Amino acid sequence: MAEKVTSFLESQEITWNQIYEGKGWETTLGSMHDVSAIPFVLLVDGDTGEILADAAALRGPGLSEFVGKILEARKAGEKTE
Repeated sequence: MAEKVTSFLESQEITWNQIYEGKGWETTLGSMHDVSAIPFVLLVDGDTGEILADAAALRGPGLSEFVGKILEARKAGEKTE
């Protein structure tokens, strides 16, 4: 199955990181982050790898507000939460 996933990602030119455990909904990472739908969105700090937000904060009107706060904090030199 991993070969099928890799082939699909290449054919669709999906270059960002993907995680595939091959266990359906019974995955370690899925359990850690309460994944209940696919796609599942996480906002990850590109410098530190820290997860800044998950799907709940990144849907609808809250998305631009949340990202705006993160960017403003970065400009001010504050640590993002």
